[in-house]
Amino acid sequence: MTPEQRVQLQQIVDEGNLGRIFKDLGALARRIEDFAAHYAEKSKGVARGELPTVRVSLDSVLAEVDKNLYRVQVLLQAMAFGCTPEMLVMIWMSELGCTIEQLTVDYERRDRVVLQVKLRLLGGAMLDFRSTEVWDLAVLRFVGLAKSDDAPAMSGFYPLSLPAASVGQDR
Repeated sequence: MTPEQRVQLQQIVDEGNLGRIFKDLGALARRIEDFAAHYAEKSKGVARGELPTVRVSLDSVLAEVDKNLYRVQVLLQAMAFGCTPEMLVMIWMSELGCTIEQLTVDYERRDRVVLQVKLRLLGGAMLDFRSTEVWDLAVLRFVGLAKSDDAPAMSGFYPLSLPAASVGQDR
């Protein structure tokens, strides 16, 4: 991570009141790179023009701040909740224009949790996402719910409004 990237990442963390969670910016940069690597893997074999962006990197995430800060905030908040790279990729693709077509949760106490999401890509193809990690259910905190012509619609993901650290509270 370059000094410029470190400064910009620190600003994003501070603006989102995430300093209590992301004390180690190097670890956060590695999480972003893990997410970017999973994005590259998940997008293999997807037809050209189906995805909002072909390559994701720390630089591209930081560049998104100037366009739509809330996209980066929701990504970092999902990372703070411990979401897996699989769900982070799904969130990012949705934030950049893909549509949630189906979201299914199968949960049984002390037995299993399965989160499955189908995204409609920009050209109409479908891409499946699946997780058995309980922390990935945090994506449900960010999803925008609506009704359109009395039919349910999930309209993307939105960051939570996080309070600033109290005076004397560890940053």
